[in-house]
Amino acid sequence: MENVQSVANKLSRNIVMGPAFYMADELKRLGIKVETGVQYQLTKTVFAGKGGQTRKKEVGNVKESKLGYMFSRKLTANICVHRVRVNEDTFKEKPGNIAINGNAAPHFERTEEFMNKEAQLFAEDIFQNILGGDAASADDEMNLFDGLVTVQNIDINDGTVSEAAGNLIPSLVFDAPQAEGDSAAYDNFVAWYNKWNSKLKKQNVKVYAPTDIALAIADAYEQKHRSHSAAQWLEDGNFKLPSHAKLTFVPMDDIKGTRVFATIEGNLILGVNNESDDSFVDIEKEPSHDTKEYVMQIQGIFGFMIEDPTARAFVTNGGTAEMSFNSGDYTKDAVYVTSNDTAKGTVAIKNGNDPVASGTEVAKGTTLTLTATAKTGNVFVKWSNGQTANPTTIVTTGDPMSITALFKAAGE
Repeated sequence: MENVQSVANKLSRNIVMGPAFYMADELKRLGIKVETGVQYQLTKTVFAGKGGQTRKKEVGNVKESKLGYMFSRKLTANICVHRVRVNEDTFKEKPGNIAINGNAAPHFERTEEFMNKEAQLFAEDIFQNILGGDAASADDEMNLFDGLVTVQNIDINDGTVSEAAGNLIPSLVFDAPQAEGDSAAYDNFVAWYNKWNSKLKKQNVKVYAPTDIALAIADAYEQKHRSHSAAQWLEDGNFKLPSHAKLTFVPMDDIKGTRVFATIEGNLILGVNNESDDSFVDIEKEPSHDTKEYVMQIQGIFGFMIEDPTARAFVTNGGTAEMSFNSGDYTKDAVYVTSNDTAKGTVAIKNGNDPVASGTEVAKGTTLTLTATAKTGNVFVKWSNGQTANPTTIVTTGDPMSITALFKAAGE
């Protein structure tokens, strides 16, 4: 276990960064800026103008100038936890040697592979919450922190984003072209774009839309300009329209609905902290379940914000937005039941009378029956959790569970 923990310590600074390390390219595509060192709350001060500030001064005629106002934007970060139970056999391996500065150092390939796999799952859950998390939700599937959809909804509900403020401009629909020459989706986009704040239009801006809407705009643009122009697709999956050189369109597969929004570069922020004592990777024995069972826990601090929601930096059409995938589901997880040697015996799982395939997600608190069947010339010895009864029952914990039926040849 010293070797296992040493691997965890070596990888932990990257693992607890979640998608900021494992999905950095996708965050870059989405234009999400990573801000490190966020300890539960980050306050950003935004300066917002109130009308024209700069005026010509006429001698003897002093005009009052409203210089604007300042307001605070808060990023609230939460501790996010990923736990998995694992049999100690996962970590049994002979170390390989790698050269470091001319010296041989032990390398545990299987252990690192396992930890990186769990780290990837952790990163994917955090990433899904960047888009659609809702910390106030009672739904365990979406309870990590407020994400993109939620922070926009909060700003719309409290009036920070509104038609009066100029950062909510309703649009017509962006339907895919229905016939040759149908450019309505692009025309409707241009009509919406023309109403943006003039300061926003002068900057490099990313336009975010559900993938079907983004493709509809691209197709409609090509219908309108098919004789001489087409959408320019970038290597990362975004695209640009030659008619709007400062805009980059960002299709989003995970969000469905009609909401489209645009914002300047670096205005969407993922807050992380890989330096805190509350961010770690740990492996501990859990004998209350199984004398050979260990628990791996990844814990990190994450939050999300739109730094500047004012019309000079952000605009939305106010449409609906829904997540197409829910992550962070801690009320159920996969149960894996396997044989140590399928040539010697097989296993079966049942939920009542219903067969369950190994690897199926099962709700927390479900009682499952496990049956081991030895093949001719072999015998069942025990389960990896120490139980010898066959069939035996287990109650799911809500964490991934892995149990192996141990068989041997008769007479061994």
